Amino acid sequence: MSPRDPAAWSYQTLRASSLYQLGRYAEAIAAAQDATRTPLADGVWPLVHWAASEGQLHGGNEAASVVEQLRRKRPGLTTAAFRSWPHNESRSAGSLERIVDGLRKAGLPDE
Repeated sequence: MSPRDPAAWSYQTLRASSLYQLGRYAEAIAAAQDATRTPLADGVWPLVHWAASEGQLHGGNEAASVVEQLRRKRPGLTTAAFRSWPHNESRSAGSLERIVDGLRKAGLPDE
């Protein structure tokens, strides 16, 4: 994959998502961080996977910092609002619960 590929962020985001679902949180964080380093119009999905992974691994300040970045891009975001995003309609119930669990542990409020 070329670092100059304008779609590189999307590949890294999908990688972060897959690694998260496999429970490989440290690797998911690295992939999400790579995705956020690529200039893109909307970096919300890399932040979702980064925050959820931080929540599963550590919680604390780093998780809170990523949640803060995520909420700057989506003001007022809660786990309830995240559940309603159209992209999540195609997730299995188990997959959605795993990511919501990580976001909650990272500090994203439920309401």
